[in-house]
Amino acid sequence: MLSGADSRNERSYANRRSKARKCREKKRSEKLNFENFNFMNKDQLIEAIAAKTGASKKEGADALEAIIDTIISTLKKDDKVAISGFGTFQVSKRAARAGVNPKTGAKIQIPAMKVPKFKAGKGLKEAVR
Repeated sequence: MLSGADSRNERSYANRRSKARKCREKKRSEKLNFENFNFMNKDQLIEAIAAKTGASKKEGADALEAIIDTIISTLKKDDKVAISGFGTFQVSKRAARAGVNPKTGAKIQIPAMKVPKFKAGKGLKEAVR
C-alpha cells in the first residue's frame, strides 16, 4: 500500500503526463489546421481562369487540363518546359541510395528514380517579393 506522500507524487506525475499529452495533441491539431493557410485549389484556379478570360468554367477547366497534360507529357520525354517570366519545369534524376525502414529499423535499398522539379523564373520571384 502506498503512503500519503507516494500517492500524491504518483497523482502529480500522472497530472503532468496528462497535461503534456494534451499539449502535444493541441500542437498536432494546430499543425493540421489548414484554415491558417492561404492556398488556391484546382477548382479555385479554374474559376480564376474563367473569370480573367471571360470563358466558362468548363472552358477554363479544359484549358488548365491541356496545360497540365502538355507539361506532364513533355517531362515524360525528359524535356524541359520553360515559361518565360514564370519558371522552368524539368526532370531530375536521383541516384539509388541506402535507407532505413523507420518502423523496423531494417536497412533497405531505395532505387534510382526521376522526379519533377520546378525552378521559379525571375518574373515570378520579383512578383512574390
